[in-house]
Amino acid sequence: MEWPFLLQALNLVGRPRQFVDLIRAYVCISHIEVNINGEVDSFFLPKRSLRQGCPISLYLFIIYMEVLSSLLCEIERKGGFRGLRINYVAFAVSHLMFVDDLRIFGEATVGNLETTK
Repeated sequence: MEWPFLLQALNLVGRPRQFVDLIRAYVCISHIEVNINGEVDSFFLPKRSLRQGCPISLYLFIIYMEVLSSLLCEIERKGGFRGLRINYVAFAVSHLMFVDDLRIFGEATVGNLETTK
């Protein structure tokens, strides 16, 4: 989960600027310490992902996935991505979401690959 996309998603769903700034401080200003044999050896600054076990992470993930799903549907509607069809009369499936998973389905074309990237 890229943090800039998450913050943009919060703006897209109409969250107040103060709320987005609070979330930015929550997810972006953190560091992870590495404990080796009982001693803190070093730390690093993560650039993506949410903290596991934090109650707000679930809601942020749902907002993130909802915006991503909407963007995929809009790109498909505009013809920039072609979903997978089982046969010529079936509707195309471009993506499926379940719990914490996203599956993207599309025709095997260079255009679809570029759009997905």
